[in-house]
Amino acid sequence: MISLYLAGVSTLLAIVLSTKTLRAKRDSLAKWAHRFGAVSTFFIVLATMSLIVAFLRNDFSIAYVSRHSARNLPVLYKVSALWAGQSGSLLLWVLIMSCMTATVQKMKRYQENHLYLRLGIVMHLVCLLFLVLLLFVTPVFERLVDIPYNGSGLNPMLQSLGMVFHPPLLFLGFSGFLVPFALAVVGLCTGDTQGTWLKQVRPWVLFAWLFLTAGIVTGGQWAYNELGWGGYWAWDPVENSSFFPWLTSTALLHILLLPEHHRSKRVWSYTLIALTYALTIFATFLTRSGILDSVHAFAGGVLGQVFFAVLVLLATFSLTLGVSKRHALRTAGSETTGATLVVGSVLLLMLCAGVLFGTLFPVITRTFAGREVVLDASFFNQLSVPLFLVIFFLMGIAPLVREKASDRKVLPRTLALPVLLGIAAAAYTYSLQSGLAACLAFGLAAFGFGTHLRDLFFPRSRRHWGGVLVHLG
Repeated sequence: MISLYLAGVSTLLAIVLSTKTLRAKRDSLAKWAHRFGAVSTFFIVLATMSLIVAFLRNDFSIAYVSRHSARNLPVLYKVSALWAGQSGSLLLWVLIMSCMTATVQKMKRYQENHLYLRLGIVMHLVCLLFLVLLLFVTPVFERLVDIPYNGSGLNPMLQSLGMVFHPPLLFLGFSGFLVPFALAVVGLCTGDTQGTWLKQVRPWVLFAWLFLTAGIVTGGQWAYNELGWGGYWAWDPVENSSFFPWLTSTALLHILLLPEHHRSKRVWSYTLIALTYALTIFATFLTRSGILDSVHAFAGGVLGQVFFAVLVLLATFSLTLGVSKRHALRTAGSETTGATLVVGSVLLLMLCAGVLFGTLFPVITRTFAGREVVLDASFFNQLSVPLFLVIFFLMGIAPLVREKASDRKVLPRTLALPVLLGIAAAAYTYSLQSGLAACLAFGLAAFGFGTHLRDLFFPRSRRHWGGVLVHLG
């Protein structure tokens, strides 16, 4: 607990000294701001390692260890028990964010004009919030008066490799979106009319999207193995909560591919960055507030109310900043290029809005009708399947849209193989007495596979090859 107090004080000092450095332009303070930031990371690492050691030593004097471990628990699950409960998962999250903050502040590309200090202020503020929660709202090192000989043990469903990999991957994704948010906020606050921050956010969006995707996939596999649903996705509220930022960040990745002169690129990008980060906080609120029933959710309490307040504050700040700095989001250009990217992004946002509505429908009916109505999986399937079929089609034609006008003369020959593959896949699916949606889905998937083959073997660049692999996946 002392380590967390020292981490909180160090984080606060890093914020204060960074602010003073930027106002007074005293470089001597900048070094101390950076050092206190590093000290904060050190103490958070120390606190995390201390809790892991407590698990390994069966120190049941700590309430958190007593609730989530036992003497006969395998070592691997004693380590993963760190993030089995509310407090430990928050500690893991702040550990990742703190390490990410330290990494960002050490990178050479952010040294110019004290950019690393500006980014540090935003990121340290978020870390400080989590430290305050761990110290005063849900203490992770709470001691027991009567020390039991053995702990309660770990829920059998949590004794799985899914528990080992899924939460850390998900938190890496959630934490990763803090960097693009900080870059966008600093860019607008400093009046960056050149949109330099736009070029800096893409690697971090890719980083966060990659880990969020891996977290969702491993979570689906975990559910398939442990929960006996007969599937990997049940449209559970907590599952959907991680799906929201995935949809908006996928749209963001495509918007970032628009040409620099596209008139709406900066507006779209800032909106999606702010929305994605807000949705990571919203996901945490859903998981920890108890507002919706879920097999994944933690018990409700004060923590959910705190995250709701943070969500409202974040949304208000993002909207106010965007409106007040709208001149920095304007670009002189046209909107005639990149129509397919924009349409695809709009479809992803429509899907996000629909799933969000369906997820919150019990809350809406409870508030306005006095009784709770829960929408089952059929609603989400009816909503998502048509939209995903259109997205599949757009993904399939993406390589053809990028063709130059001179290359489109050979378009019929280029289309021959993809069309044949699509028809064959649809016909085979139909022969298995599948429905129309399945025939269309497999037909469009096979068609898209065919259109991407040439780019797979003869990519225009390494970045382009990565996009092809993602589409094929």
